[in-house]
Amino acid sequence: MRVVVVEDQDDLREEIVFFLNRLGMDTEGASTSIELDRIIANRKPDLILLDIGLPGEDGISIAKRLKETPGLTVVMLTARSSLEDRALSLESGADNYLIKPVSLRELQAVIERASQKLRTGAVGSPKSWYLLRYECVLRSPLGKNITLTASEFKLLECMIAHRGQPAN
Repeated sequence: MRVVVVEDQDDLREEIVFFLNRLGMDTEGASTSIELDRIIANRKPDLILLDIGLPGEDGISIAKRLKETPGLTVVMLTARSSLEDRALSLESGADNYLIKPVSLRELQAVIERASQKLRTGAVGSPKSWYLLRYECVLRSPLGKNITLTASEFKLLECMIAHRGQPAN
């Protein structure tokens, strides 16, 4: 699983990145939305841990912007504990909301749950095709599995990521 930790507090960001890397996740840190956008442009993450109070563009605005990205899970990780901030974050596209200080065990559980959804999760409704990311399999609405080559998988993943956009 590829994770980006967007946190402006260097010590906390480095601690979380270190912890997730030790769990075997491909984890990178960013302190601003500009750094996050650079990371996303190079390689799309599966999950973003996102602080609300960032310099420049705040986490809620980032969540709104990334809301329609297929296959991306956004988890808010913030010191803000008001119900208003929670509701606003979830309405903006966050999938989960954790309050600092967070236990690393709780963080791990939330990420593992998101990872399970990615492995078995689908793009679209229950009657649509499913791309099983970690098995390179395309599952039809009738449940038939089609094993994909690496090239076929990359092509479908690219098409899903750019759904609704013309191909160049």
